[in-house]
Amino acid sequence: MAAVGGPIRDVTIEGRTFQVDGENEVEMFLGGWTNEVVANGDGSARLIKSPKAGQANKLPLVIDDSRGDEAFIQEIMNRHEFIKISFTDINEHVYAGEMQLVGDAMTNKRTMIKEIDLQGSVQQIS
Repeated sequence: MAAVGGPIRDVTIEGRTFQVDGENEVEMFLGGWTNEVVANGDGSARLIKSPKAGQANKLPLVIDDSRGDEAFIQEIMNRHEFIKISFTDINEHVYAGEMQLVGDAMTNKRTMIKEIDLQGSVQQIS
């Protein structure tokens, strides 16, 4: 059976599971090498490879003030190390690794959605 495209179902950060907005369009890269082709002066080309960390972008966490989610996420961002993260996609594939939140993690207080970006080491485990 072919895989079906769809949203990420949930995200777990350091043991705390977050619901996510059902209309999410998470972008993911497992990490590895990126390629660039560069022209040489004689018209031939060469390949330049660069290592790139894994990333999961646009993860829309549902923030619950009664659980202290805002403070929890900020505490994670204040840390000086990677954190354990996992998430499950619509096909029940689980991705896990050690990552860290990058960039600004702003919360839309009307929708209670905090869109986060993660970078680090991630792999599909099931």
